[in-house]
Amino acid sequence: MKIAVFEPEPGVKGPTAWAFRLRYGFQQLGHDCDVVSFTKSGKARTSWGQPRPGGRWWSEAPDVVVKTAHLVETFDKYDMVVLPEIKVPLHDKQAIKKGEDAIPEYVDALLRTKTRWTTALHGSFYPEKDIPFVKKLLESPSRGNKLVTMSDESAKHSNDLFASMEWIKGPMPYIPQFDIDAPITNDWVVGTSGRFIYNKGQPLVALAGAFLPEDVTVEVWGSCSVGLGPSPTYIVYEILKEHFKAQVVRYAKNVNPEKFNGSMDGNIVTPYPWDARVPGKALIRYLGNYTDSAAIAARFRVHMNLTARAFARGLVEYSSLEAADAGAMCIVPGHLSDPQFRMMVLDWYTKSPTQTRLVQDEGLELIKKVADAFTTCLAIPDNERIEIARHNREVLRTRNDPRKTAEVMIESAFS
Repeated sequence: MKIAVFEPEPGVKGPTAWAFRLRYGFQQLGHDCDVVSFTKSGKARTSWGQPRPGGRWWSEAPDVVVKTAHLVETFDKYDMVVLPEIKVPLHDKQAIKKGEDAIPEYVDALLRTKTRWTTALHGSFYPEKDIPFVKKLLESPSRGNKLVTMSDESAKHSNDLFASMEWIKGPMPYIPQFDIDAPITNDWVVGTSGRFIYNKGQPLVALAGAFLPEDVTVEVWGSCSVGLGPSPTYIVYEILKEHFKAQVVRYAKNVNPEKFNGSMDGNIVTPYPWDARVPGKALIRYLGNYTDSAAIAARFRVHMNLTARAFARGLVEYSSLEAADAGAMCIVPGHLSDPQFRMMVLDWYTKSPTQTRLVQDEGLELIKKVADAFTTCLAIPDNERIEIARHNREVLRTRNDPRKTAEVMIESAFS
């Protein structure tokens, strides 16, 4: 078959990573598969393949980019279309601004195409306010009768509309980047990756460095949204400087102190990288965007994911899968764990405080518990770390095989 994985808004988010990995799964099954997107002009955005501040970029351009006006005829040339997630928030908001009768272009195209299509849920909760066009989207006569969910929680408990529908459970597609016996790092680096945002827990991970020994480095990698107010990365930097009395420095274009371009404290909006160290404690680094997730994951001896339960549950997120593949010891909340993997599970964690609450009693208690979790995992002997890495890599090859996800999507589209 000829299959389009239709990503209306490629960006730094799980569904885009899912789309490109699913493409690989279809190709491994012998299908011709493209990642497809659209713009008004039909030209690819310069942000596709070029990191920049914020989250509206992706490390790889789609295979096919068409004009908005040609979207339906493009779909009609394929045998099957996959929309990575059942909602596209930015496009939904833009349509709402246009007026009462407007619908997003991606919804309009999927309503009108003759090609069978399907979509998925990704562990999020989907209240009515977050999916304003889903009822309309599901009116499409060419959609699959059964849709796909990566998480039972999303399908059963996030919306009454979904609870009454038929769903097929699918695995998160992942392409291993490391051999089962590939070496693992001996560096004393702990931290996290993914988007820097409060409900992903990066502030807690960074601040935990104030309670870790000075031979440890805490690295926090990931894009951060750019808005009108101070960047969350800058707020954490200020907390380290003011509350914990850390020695700090921010960098203009890179994180190499030998090439330091001068203090950027005057710009509190752009998420510039920074270094901080509480005297006698760990070096804490915010290192910004990345495109090579395997290379970043391989830096960690211990990797922590602290995505809030209200944001995602019932699956293992990509940052943890990448870390497990690289051989890191993974720390995850209970709602983002899986017993097939060997991980440290934090059953006590549900969400991260925001801003000023980070340094109030509740926040400080959580920060110390995060530091304790890192300390426990840092004490794991090397022979056990190697055994854990091998086990997790073997699990990835079966549990998260992209071909399995591709098979489920085909079943869904033609059910």
